[in-house]
Amino acid sequence: MQPVIESLSGLKRRVVLEVSVANVEDKFQKQLRDFAKKTKISGFRPGKAPINMIERSHGFSIRQDIISGELSDTFEKVIKSENINIVRMPSIVPSKKSTENNEVLTFEATFEIYPEVIIPDFSEVSVIRYVSEIKDEDVNKTIDFLRQQKSSFISRKNKVVSEGDKVTLSFIGSIDDKSFQGGSSDSFSFIVGKGKLLPDFENAVLGMIDNEEKVFNVTFPDDYHDKTTAGKTAKFSIKILEVCENILPELNDDFAKLFSHEKLFNLDMLRQEVLDSLKRDISFRLKNRNKKSVMDALSNLINFDIPEVLIEDEKNNMLSAFKDRIKSKNSSDNLDSISLDIFSEEAKKRVGVGLLVSELSNKNNLLPTDEQIVEYFKLVSKNYQDSDKLIKQYLSDKKHYSDSKMLILEDNVVNYIFSLAKVTDEVVSFEDLMGIQ
Repeated sequence: MQPVIESLSGLKRRVVLEVSVANVEDKFQKQLRDFAKKTKISGFRPGKAPINMIERSHGFSIRQDIISGELSDTFEKVIKSENINIVRMPSIVPSKKSTENNEVLTFEATFEIYPEVIIPDFSEVSVIRYVSEIKDEDVNKTIDFLRQQKSSFISRKNKVVSEGDKVTLSFIGSIDDKSFQGGSSDSFSFIVGKGKLLPDFENAVLGMIDNEEKVFNVTFPDDYHDKTTAGKTAKFSIKILEVCENILPELNDDFAKLFSHEKLFNLDMLRQEVLDSLKRDISFRLKNRNKKSVMDALSNLINFDIPEVLIEDEKNNMLSAFKDRIKSKNSSDNLDSISLDIFSEEAKKRVGVGLLVSELSNKNNLLPTDEQIVEYFKLVSKNYQDSDKLIKQYLSDKKHYSDSKMLILEDNVVNYIFSLAKVTDEVVSFEDLMGIQ
């Protein structure tokens, strides 16, 4: 009789599998004899050890392997006959249900199946598409940033401290007339206006000159990283030791040559390189923002159950990635106490979107083509020497190839959704897109 698959909660299923005792015993005796012919046991010539000795030493494992094989074959036949797409191999345990049939061994196999993913009507879905354009002032701001990178600090006597100056000072701080850790220094340098120090401290320094002294109070924020001083008011006594003015290089061809080894490189060529670089960067950032916009829209369309085992896998992946990020920052935080549950909602969303994307790509021929993959590798390698060699390396690296296919697939899905959905274009400023304060 064909085993009946029982529906449990959600996507969980269970089926009772039976294995013939006689069939197992026949295979066991045959394999035991074959094993005895090949086995060497101390005190006996090869293949001459008593069969009962072989059974005592290896019989259990041989029998278990036979039963496992029988269960695997039976389960595979059931799945094929029912045309079921399982998520993972089943968990198989001996059945707890009593049976009067001593001719069979009974087991229960539990597993999860993939859901039926119904593709929605995207013509009724609203999604935001972010757009942006680069203006001359954006190029100018970037070149100003490059000038800051090549700037130098010149010591100035009697210069009044202003924003952008590099100040060296000594300070002594106290809280309730007591010193505190990190509250004093004989020589400390910082650039005014960069936000390295608390605003009250920087504001107190503005307008001072070298050798000038001042006493003032600073209140630490309640959420200050050092909990021993958070929310407390400290009194600081400071003395300005040196004030250095920030000198920017002149904006000319000589400045441009600082960024190229070409003799004929000039300021116009630098501006063009900056513009091209910004276009690539803007394109990349817009692509990521639009991808998030589409994926967020897809997450709201998930109306099917999601396999729990896939959610657990994704939670573990997210936890592992989170720990790696924390470790890379040389943090001393206790990572063992982090609960997987904090990733549950996001993990469920990611898996659901992944299933929907997979169904979309299969039903609408959105899988990356070989031409797309090669073009992608050409794009990412075009700024490197010997780009052809790099492309071949990318194509032969299985992980890089697989990761790139996924990125291209996501781009194809995004473009497909934009072609069908109710799209609203939203202009993003250069500063917002680049994360410039």
